[in-house]
Amino acid sequence: MQLTPELIDVVKKEVDLKSMYDQCEEVTAQHILHQQFLEKTRWKGMPKIIFYILLQDAFGQPYRKDEKGDLGFAIQLRVQ
Repeated sequence: MQLTPELIDVVKKEVDLKSMYDQCEEVTAQHILHQQFLEKTRWKGMPKIIFYILLQDAFGQPYRKDEKGDLGFAIQLRVQ
């Protein structure tokens, strides 16, 4: 799979991360958010880089850190 702007646009039309997550107090690292996303949605094969692009498009650059010091977001996946 080649990462192109066209591919990202197609995936953005299918996956609306803003509507799938709620704000919360606890920061979760980006890689953990990706693992949870793969486990709990139908998007089992989504590459991490595409998820990160969609995540940053929806929520901006990660600037907060979890308890281990990894960058992430104060969001949680809604139960699907």
